[in-house]
Amino acid sequence: MNVKQSKTKKHPFEDYAPAPYEDPLIYPGKWPDWSFLYVNLPKNKLFEVIEIFTQKNRKLNHSEVRIRNYYYNIGKYLRDINEPVIAERIPVLTYGSNNCPRQLYLKRVIGAVPVIKARLIGFDVVYSAHMSRRGYIPAALIESEGTEINVFVALFDEVQLEIINQTEGRPEVYELVKIDFDGKRRKLVLENGEILSYVYTYVSKKGILAIDEKPIALQAIIAKNRKFMQMDEKDILSEIMKKLCVDMKAAPPISDLCPWELKNIIDLIRNKKHIEMLNIINEVLRKRYRLETNLARKDYVTIIEAATKDSEYLIKRKENDILRVAIKPYIDIPIRFENLPRMFNELQIIPTARRDHVKGDYIIRLNEEIAKKLGFCNCIFHRILRRIGFNDYVAIVNDYHRSEKHDLGKEFSTFGILVIDNSVKNGQVAVDLSLRHSIGLSRYEYAKFYKVKVDFKWRLRNMLAKLFGIQYTIARVRKGDVTDVEKNICRAEKQIFDDIGISNNDFCVIEHLKRDKDESYRIKSIRLRALELIPEIKKSRTKIQIPLWKARFPDCQTLLGIAPEIAWILLDIHAREELGVNVCGAVRIRRSISHELSKRLSEFAFVLLLTILGAILTYGQGDIIQFGSISIKISLLLFLIFVVAILLIALEIRRQII
Repeated sequence: MNVKQSKTKKHPFEDYAPAPYEDPLIYPGKWPDWSFLYVNLPKNKLFEVIEIFTQKNRKLNHSEVRIRNYYYNIGKYLRDINEPVIAERIPVLTYGSNNCPRQLYLKRVIGAVPVIKARLIGFDVVYSAHMSRRGYIPAALIESEGTEINVFVALFDEVQLEIINQTEGRPEVYELVKIDFDGKRRKLVLENGEILSYVYTYVSKKGILAIDEKPIALQAIIAKNRKFMQMDEKDILSEIMKKLCVDMKAAPPISDLCPWELKNIIDLIRNKKHIEMLNIINEVLRKRYRLETNLARKDYVTIIEAATKDSEYLIKRKENDILRVAIKPYIDIPIRFENLPRMFNELQIIPTARRDHVKGDYIIRLNEEIAKKLGFCNCIFHRILRRIGFNDYVAIVNDYHRSEKHDLGKEFSTFGILVIDNSVKNGQVAVDLSLRHSIGLSRYEYAKFYKVKVDFKWRLRNMLAKLFGIQYTIARVRKGDVTDVEKNICRAEKQIFDDIGISNNDFCVIEHLKRDKDESYRIKSIRLRALELIPEIKKSRTKIQIPLWKARFPDCQTLLGIAPEIAWILLDIHAREELGVNVCGAVRIRRSISHELSKRLSEFAFVLLLTILGAILTYGQGDIIQFGSISIKISLLLFLIFVVAILLIALEIRRQII
C-alpha cells in the first residue's frame, strides 16, 4: 500500500498547539477524544494524527485506520511505513502531557505511536510536588479507591521509550514502574474491552502536591467518584504563588516577584539564568506542600531501575534478593475482555504448549469438563478409539465479522483433532498457531467451538490415507480465474506443493467445514487436480486488491488483521460452494493417496505384465499338468511381488513428507 503524504501545515500538529512546552498554563495540553495514531516521519514530511478504530472484544492488532476512504489494518499500515507493529511495542500508561501529539513532537518522538483510550479504576491523577524547568507543575499518579479516570495507553518502541525516559527525568524525577492489576479494585480497561493484567507507567519521585494536606487533582482528566479537589494549571500555579508570597512571606528572590503576575513568573523560571529561583520554589514545595506517595513501594508495583537502548529490565527488591525480569511487549501480556457475552462454547484461545503423538495434522486441546459440554465422550471405549486413530474433531469459528461496519455475514471456520488435556483451565482452549492464524484470531481472544460431525466414509478414507502418511497444510481461498472454472482444478502456490509432497498436475484433497441445516458442522472434502499458481498472477492480484469484503479481489490480510499471510489457493465458485467456504476463508489440504497409488502402480504394472507374458510363453508348449502346477507357483510369486511392491510404494510415499 502506498501511503499518501499529508499536506504539511505551517506547524506540525498545529491542531493540538500550543503544547505545555510552549505554554505552561495549558498543561497537560490538548489531545483527541478518541484513540489515535501519532505519525511523525520528517523524512517523508508526514505529520498526522489518524483515528484508530478498535474492534470490541478483539485485540488491538485487529484495529483499523482510515486512509483514503478505506479501512486498513493498523499492523499493515505500520509495516507500510516501516514501523514496528503493535505486538512488538511496550504499553505505557500515559496520563499527562504525553497524551498531547504536539508535546510528543516537541519531545522529538520520531516514528509512529498508537495511543489507545482506556479507563483506569482505583487511581487518580493529581499534581506532583515540584515545578518543571518548563514552568508547569506536572502530573502524578496516586491510589484512589473507587475512582475511575480516563487515560491513554501509548505503545512505544524501545527507541521511543528511551526518549520518553530522558524527557521525564528518569530516574531522578520520575520512576518507570510496572503496575499489576487485580482486575477488581485496580483495573485498566482499553477501549476495545481488553483488561490488561499489568502495564508500565511513570510515578513521581517528588511526592504529591498538597494544599491543606490534601492532594489536588487535574481538572483536565475526566473522572468519576473523584475524592479530591480539582484545579487547572493556571489555578494551581496561582495558588502556589499566593502561598509563597502571602503565607510564606518569602525571602528574595521570591519576595522580589510579589506582587506577581503569573506570566512574568513563568518567563523568569524558564530563563536558564534564573534556575536558582526554580530550585528555591521546588525546595519550598518539598518542605511545606509535599505528601509522600508510597505507590512505588506497593507490593504490586515493580521498579524498573536498569535500562539500556537494547533491553530493559525490571528489578524488584525482595529483602536482599534482586529479581530481574525482561520487559515484555504487548503480545506477551495476558489479557481478558470486559463484559464479553459468554456461552459455554465461547472460550479463550491460548497457544498449544506441546503436541505429543501428533503428526501431520493440527490439534485443539480441551479439558474433560469442556469437552463433555461440547458433546464429546471421554469414556474408556472412546479413548481406545482415539488411540487407534478414530479421532474426534473440534470446529473453531470466528464470526466477529458478522457485526463489523462492513458486515456481510462473514464467518470463518476450521477444525482440528480433539485432545483431552485436563491441564487446560476452564474457559480456555489450546489451539495450534496455524489454525487460529488461518481464521484471523490471536492468542487470548475468544472464539466459538463446536463438535464436528464426521461421516464414516470420510473417516475411513482419512484412516487409510494416514497409513501411507499424510501432511496437512492450510491455504487462503481466493477466487479462481475464469479460464479455470468447471475444470475440476485448483491453482496453489509452490509452498503448498512442497508442504504436502505433491508435484504439479497431481491430485490433492481439500477439506473444509460446512454448516448443515441443523446448524451443526460437518467435514466436506473434494478431490481436484492441483496446478502451480504462477507468481505473476499473485503479484497482479495483490496490486488490485482492496480492503473491502464486497470487492472482487478483497485484501484478506488487511480484513482479517493477520501477518504474515498464508499461501494462496484459487478455487472456482463451484468448489467453494461444495466446501461451504467464503473467499478469504481457509481450507485444509493434503495429497490424494489414491492418486499416488495409481501413479506408482501404473509404473509397476508394465513390469508385472512383462513377467506374466514371459511365463506364458515359456510354459505354453509344455505339458498341461506341468504348466498348471508351475503357473500356480508363478501366481503365488507374482502375488508376493505385488504385496512387496505395495509396501515399497507406501514407504516411498511416506518418505516424501516424513
